[in-house]
Amino acid sequence: GSHKTRAPPYLSESDLLSLMEKHGIGTDASMATHINNICERNYVKLAEGRRLIPTQLGIALVHGYQMVDNELVVPKVRANMEHNCTLIAEAKAEILPVVQHCLRLFREKFIYYVSWHKMVVRPKTCEDFPIGCISQLGLLRSRT
Repeated sequence: GSHKTRAPPYLSESDLLSLMEKHGIGTDASMATHINNICERNYVKLAEGRRLIPTQLGIALVHGYQMVDNELVVPKVRANMEHNCTLIAEAKAEILPVVQHCLRLFREKFIYYVSWHKMVVRPKTCEDFPIGCISQLGLLRSRT
């Protein structure tokens, strides 16, 4: 018999909450806010069975982050930042070195991306950026 492979179902809210807890992302108090934020920002739509369906904007955002640095889409970086915040809250770490470390990490990623972008893609106008295509699709909403 021939069997067709099916894509796994989209995550439900409870699946995502379990994964966030497993990876140390968020607190009991903040996890629901994180899920609300991704819905409000139009990264996902809530569908039948409380499933989170990625929007075109959400997919584009993840692909963009992957182009910059795949670590931006895996839980490790965020979980490490959350862990450092917990250490600060427990007076086991000082805030300044933790903030400096996080800023240095993201600054290095940014510098790498800018240097890569200059070598690979040289847009002539703002319209050449993918964001122009996204905004034309009406996926971006103002934050007013």
